[in-house]
Amino acid sequence: MASGASASVGMSNGIVSLNVVGGTPSSVPITFTVNGNQLVLNWPAGQGWQLQAQTNSLSTGLATNWATIGAAVPPFTNIITPVNASVFYRLKQ
Repeated sequence: MASGASASVGMSNGIVSLNVVGGTPSSVPITFTVNGNQLVLNWPAGQGWQLQAQTNSLSTGLATNWATIGAAVPPFTNIITPVNASVFYRLKQ
C-alpha cells in the first residue's frame, strides 16, 4: 500500500467490505475469510504493518477512533460479535 494510504475491513448488517483510502493502491495484499463466526485477516508479515480497529454504532459508521491491536500478527482471527454493529479494520505502517 502506498504511503499515507489505509485499508479497512468492515462488517455491517452481515456484509463484509474492504475499503482503501488515500495514496495510490499498490500490490500489498490484505485478504480476509469468514469461517462461521470468525473473521480471519491476513497481510504480509515482517513489513511493519500495524492492525487497527474501531467499533461504532450503525448511526456513527466509520469515524476517527482507531485503536492499534498491539499483538496482532497475520493471520489475525477475531470473533464476529453481532452486538458490535459496525467494526472496521485497517493496516497502518
